[in-house]
Amino acid sequence: MPRLDQETWDRIKAGLEITNRKLRNMAISNMLRAGVPIAVVADQVGHSSTEITMIYKDLSEVESLSAYSRLASIYDSSEGSE
Repeated sequence: MPRLDQETWDRIKAGLEITNRKLRNMAISNMLRAGVPIAVVADQVGHSSTEITMIYKDLSEVESLSAYSRLASIYDSSEGSE
């Protein structure tokens, strides 16, 4: 993966409230959502055990359920307007 130069990175960060920690957390969650095995993710990010990585998996599942719930409520409300 190509690295961004500091100037580009500063311009990106100026437009977003983003930290290295948030980027790391998003990367972990995205890897788990994509089906990368937990042991591989844990190794890649330097977790001492897969139990730590499981926290992100649990959060991803909660996030997914919340998204499905929001979509269902949008779908349900649009049915009444037809």
